[in-house]
Amino acid sequence: MCKNSSAVHTVSRYIYISETIHCVIQVVRMICTCEKTFVVLPPQIVPFKRYLLAKVLQAIRIAVHQTIYQVNKITGLASRLICYWYQQYRQWHQTIITVQD
Repeated sequence: MCKNSSAVHTVSRYIYISETIHCVIQVVRMICTCEKTFVVLPPQIVPFKRYLLAKVLQAIRIAVHQTIYQVNKITGLASRLICYWYQQYRQWHQTIITVQD
């Protein structure tokens, strides 16, 4: 990360607790002199995701042992979103196993 910050300001970001419940948090955004942008996120926020890490992990843990329909009923998350997260998990899990072998 570049340490030549030319501008620092806060921006609002929506975080979803469930499909229907969300909140707005303020995060720090830095613009570097090299024209790159960085956002400082709280530890429980996953970059490029709108849900808290705990919600993402809960859905994945359930999806390992249950059907997507059951995960949807338990978490209230959209099936498409659960499928996407689970697919990412499987890809990364397979990559880690391949690298370790």
